[in-house]
Amino acid sequence: MSERICGPTLTDISTATLFTGVDEIGRMKDLRINITKVRRIWQSNSEYSKLMSKIKSYPLVQTLSPTLQSKLDVLLNGYRDWADMDYGRPSPPQKGYPAIELYCSQEGYRFFFSLFNSIFRRREIDDDLLLIATALVEFVTIELYNLRLANIGNPYYENFQAVTYRGMTVSSEMAKEYRKAADNPDLSKRHFGVPLGFTSSSTARETMEEFAKINEGQEQMHWVIHVHGIDPELLRRYRERYNDSIVTSITAMPVGQIAELRGEREVLLRGAFFHIVHMDSRESEGKVIHTLQLVAMNTNRDHGTELALDEGAKQEQRNFFRNMILASRFQLCASLAKTHSQEDADKYHELAKSSLQMIYDSKHETIAGLQSDSMVSRPDRFLTWHGDITGLSYPANYCNSRIDFQNAARIGHWSRVRKLIEKEYDWEIRDWLNAFSLSDPSTERTLLHEMACHGPPSELDKEECESWAFLLQKLNSCDVWSGTRPLNCGGHILTR
Repeated sequence: MSERICGPTLTDISTATLFTGVDEIGRMKDLRINITKVRRIWQSNSEYSKLMSKIKSYPLVQTLSPTLQSKLDVLLNGYRDWADMDYGRPSPPQKGYPAIELYCSQEGYRFFFSLFNSIFRRREIDDDLLLIATALVEFVTIELYNLRLANIGNPYYENFQAVTYRGMTVSSEMAKEYRKAADNPDLSKRHFGVPLGFTSSSTARETMEEFAKINEGQEQMHWVIHVHGIDPELLRRYRERYNDSIVTSITAMPVGQIAELRGEREVLLRGAFFHIVHMDSRESEGKVIHTLQLVAMNTNRDHGTELALDEGAKQEQRNFFRNMILASRFQLCASLAKTHSQEDADKYHELAKSSLQMIYDSKHETIAGLQSDSMVSRPDRFLTWHGDITGLSYPANYCNSRIDFQNAARIGHWSRVRKLIEKEYDWEIRDWLNAFSLSDPSTERTLLHEMACHGPPSELDKEECESWAFLLQKLNSCDVWSGTRPLNCGGHILTR
């Protein structure tokens, strides 16, 4: 299990920060200044190299284990650039996602946590520490953006909208602080979060429930996070006015294929603000369980071209974007609040309308209605381009798991095949069933071909028979037949 989904993250730190009175606004101003500084450094090869050297020589970095040092070296060597920006580097940018891999490893997470814990816990911080932490956030942000581009056309990457989960344990005192925020009479202030931070969540409810049971003696907390995109009509209006601004959904990105522990089916939330729609507290088998219904928007305008300035036209643009986010968020809150309080739902509708009025140029202009659905439906099947079929094209953890999956299929180890598939996001399973071999690209046999060649297992092996039946059901439900090439399997041609 990973402590990222059950243990403290920046979001937990931010909650503690809000509850203990640290000057969050002042700290965010410092962070924005450093974002601008880092992005200007990125434009100069010499300054970029100096910054990498500064990170390598920082005392905390010097204390890392050899394993983590090697991972960090991969990240800091070469250039990590936004895929759609040309810096005129002397050599091509490095491939892969080492920053995400670093964060999504157990030891790497602790390294990130210790850095940011220093920033958000201390009232006085080291300027070098703040610059280094901002640069590391920039690395992850760049890779989230590039990951989205690499999967363009896949709606789960292009505009992730779904419910994700996060489990943790909290003290009774901290639970009271969450309750205080959830019951704030001013509905617009029922939120917490820190921009630039990371929060790990999962698409699997059972993962949340398991992680919320880890620490005995503390109360369990379940986060049910409704992730949604900005209203399409508002986004169209924004792009018409600011056509050079790059808006994406990198605030919510599936990273399970990159993460060290793939079974968590992780969705990484970057810089998320969480709005508390409802908090329910109950006792079960002598344990206190708190469930928070939260709303988080996936939309972000963070990019290398954006220097995070709050002056003149940029301040106007930031305010416009902020009001779009608020209008969309409050509309979603209204939709979700209906099941708990119609009064709250009505107030959220008024808040959404108020934010919309700040966007539209005239008070007499008709305000377009926002989508009222709490979640946008997703297609069951869609085509994606996976690029090259060699192992070098993929993140290391995904590559190793896929080779393991195909090796198990080749020898007819169906229970192992099933266990590997069950770790995957639901929407990615069809791609695994149709995947060719990474270890031998000349082999075009997929799982369906391997099953046809081996035939069903012995009835005496119950686990293998159950796994065989499970895989057949998946093959049928995912309709892999339509994309399978006829191949000679054991002397006969495989057809439907």
